[in-house]
Amino acid sequence: MTFARDPVDGLYLLSAEIVVCLPGMDPIRAAELVRNTERVCPYAKMFHRGIGHVVRVAVD
Repeated sequence: MTFARDPVDGLYLLSAEIVVCLPGMDPIRAAELVRNTERVCPYAKMFHRGIGHVVRVAVD
């Protein structure tokens, strides 16, 4: 978690980056799996409801 700037008022807000490591997995399948997981993950739900975030999938 890091602090970021709110584009609306210029004050601070939280920002997060989630890195999902799935070594050796097919990149398309890995991205699909992560996308489906975001629908049930409580942390992902929290991020979608107000905390800026980035989700990256690493298969290398």
